[in-house]
Amino acid sequence: MSYVIFLAGITQTENKVVCSAIAIALHYIFLTDFALMLAEGILIVRMVINFMFIIITVYKMMTSRGLAAKTLQVKFKIGLKSICVILPLFGLTWVLGAFSINDDLVMFQYLFATFNSLQGFFICLFHCILNEQVRLGYRHYQRRRHAYRMDSKLPTESTNTVSKYISTESAFFST
Repeated sequence: MSYVIFLAGITQTENKVVCSAIAIALHYIFLTDFALMLAEGILIVRMVINFMFIIITVYKMMTSRGLAAKTLQVKFKIGLKSICVILPLFGLTWVLGAFSINDDLVMFQYLFATFNSLQGFFICLFHCILNEQVRLGYRHYQRRRHAYRMDSKLPTESTNTVSKYISTESAFFST
């Protein structure tokens, strides 16, 4: 959103009201982004203290009982996935930002802008879309929704027929 506002307002410098509104909006969006990144960082620090603990965590995860019987290729894929989840959240994009200060390294400026703009997408992807608990919850929600739709579509005549069948069957078994 900040890039769209910036691109739309870059030429609006003549009108001071519009220019001020765009500057306020950009400051608010960037302040919000940094606050959310700080909150995510604090959450991650609480979950895993520093880089050595990340290495220890990945090592312990690879040597756990659940992965002990897996092949080296499966262990590699799981380890690579966990590293791909953790590293962007630890601010890998800002390492690129440190290199993008020099005007000679334009490639780092493009990489920094690209990865920074995709950071929210990756957080959503790894924390929501690829999260097994979220997918199981969504499947459960879909099943309940489908069952509710099927219940509401049953005509009253067939419901009465089923009720008569059940009452007849229970009377048969009780005798």
